[in-house]
Amino acid sequence: MERIRNLQETITHEQDSRIWKTSDGGNTWQILSNGLPDHQQSRIGLAMATQNTNRLAVVYVDSTEALLGVFVSNDGGAAWEQTANADAFGGDPLGGFGWYFGKIAFDPADDQRLFVLGVDMFQSLDGGYSWELATPIWFTYEVHADKHTLEFDAEGGILLGTDGGVYRSTDGATTWEDIEFIPNTQFYRVAVNPHIPNMYCGGAQDNGTTMGNADMIDNWPRLFGGDGFQAVFHPELPDLWYVETQWGNISYTQDNGNNFDSADNGINPSDRRNWDMPYMMSSHSEHSLLAGTYRMYRSNSNNPPNYTAISDDLTDGNIYGDRFHNISTIDQSVLTPDYYYVGTSDGNVWRSLNGGDAWENINGTLPDRYVTAVKASPHALNTVYVSISGYKGNGIEPHLFRSTDNGNNWTAIGGDLPPVAVNDILVLPEDTTDQILIAATDAGVYLTADGGSTWVRLGGNMPIFSIFDIDYDVRNHKLVAATFARSIMSFDLSQVIDFESGNASVGIKPHSTATAVLYAHYQPDSRTLQLAFRSPDEQSAPNTAQINVLNIGGAVAAHNTWQSPYTREAQLDLPALPSGLYLAHVTTDKGKSYVQRIIVP
Repeated sequence: MERIRNLQETITHEQDSRIWKTSDGGNTWQILSNGLPDHQQSRIGLAMATQNTNRLAVVYVDSTEALLGVFVSNDGGAAWEQTANADAFGGDPLGGFGWYFGKIAFDPADDQRLFVLGVDMFQSLDGGYSWELATPIWFTYEVHADKHTLEFDAEGGILLGTDGGVYRSTDGATTWEDIEFIPNTQFYRVAVNPHIPNMYCGGAQDNGTTMGNADMIDNWPRLFGGDGFQAVFHPELPDLWYVETQWGNISYTQDNGNNFDSADNGINPSDRRNWDMPYMMSSHSEHSLLAGTYRMYRSNSNNPPNYTAISDDLTDGNIYGDRFHNISTIDQSVLTPDYYYVGTSDGNVWRSLNGGDAWENINGTLPDRYVTAVKASPHALNTVYVSISGYKGNGIEPHLFRSTDNGNNWTAIGGDLPPVAVNDILVLPEDTTDQILIAATDAGVYLTADGGSTWVRLGGNMPIFSIFDIDYDVRNHKLVAATFARSIMSFDLSQVIDFESGNASVGIKPHSTATAVLYAHYQPDSRTLQLAFRSPDEQSAPNTAQINVLNIGGAVAAHNTWQSPYTREAQLDLPALPSGLYLAHVTTDKGKSYVQRIIVP
């Protein structure tokens, strides 16, 4: 199938979605067609039986992203029979988004037993003609929704990979057991609960809104369903807070989560909205909520909120479709209620300096790409920050900018950040000079102490992956990160920042981490890998280190030995590496191993 997804289009079905066969090791190919659909299709899943390799089964996804049918061949693909359509499953098993699924599998011990994976998993015991559930229905959460991969082990067990982990059945899919218990939740958003010390609330992909901390790491309760996004807490009333699900559905509770009611009254339901529609509570009035669809809304009423639009369309207009033109981020200055800032998914940045009465576009020299965050400085009235992602347009620059004149002019402050998307920006509230900034990126969390000229990666134990959102626990000086694969992680900023002597002396501590930390950064201009260890003392620092740069297949692409006192930096030349993804694997004589991802453009 053809597949394109960027900021202008999404193509998931085309005329060329076909099944091809080669009988000469790939030199020539033929399209299989006898009994198969010949019009535009989306994803196609293909399986071959173990006992009889001429027996094939395919599942077709149609142009509406629903299941079209199951087709079976017993002669190596020469002829096909449709054995089932969506009606055989009691409705579309793919839930209307078949671009996300499209897998079919044979039981290796029984060529007549087939499985189709979707929101739920179904099985057929008669060669694909009749179908029944092979897992409990998804909303019981006995087996997590959205099934993607199926494997069979040597002992006859079945392994099922889902959006919520791996399950195993040892009785032929009659019962299932969750066999992994790792913190791999995908969080979109995180919020610090101001009323309970060390309590954090996150909105997660597929897992709704949940709250907890490290003391209850194995038992965070689900507070609200759907795909979870931003949680917002009332500053004075601990039982009053807000949650959000996909496409901007806001709800609120006044009894600490026992009951919820709608909190998006007045927002036109037909408005174009982001999957992660931004909304926030004004710091100037707990009765004022702000939200962005393709236009800005404000509510000034008590609960339930009732919103009124305070802007016209702030996007480019509906050129490419609803999902490409919406507001992606909003902010209001904590220094004045009159300053509003808005960023959009189609590259616009706007301001209002009079409480929403008039709006001005301040794109200026900013890249025309997805705006991930816009943040007004908590210290300087006319300073604002913008982060931008080029991820969906094959752009890997670390787009981060500051304006000191409300967006009339912009200065790049990405400095030596790695070449990945920047997703969020936080200005440390204790640092009144606006020099200590923290950026959430697709490669972890970075901190600058000089306003963006140089950046260091925070923590040596956070893997290289996307951080979509960060929040700050002021009471405990903790940075809290919403990771998209490793749940919520926190970092004690007291490890690297001196908070002891009041605001005037807030600054970076020298070598304050407890163990050696590796910093690695690829410089595309010089095609070199810059490496540095930072250690609090010589005892924890390595004396030597082996450096291997591995390609995506695990082969060593470059190698060096590093003699490394605890403040030494090193450089590894990589002139011959073709573009692609690499891993820098560093092993020290202290028994520590570090892995950093490198993107060579």
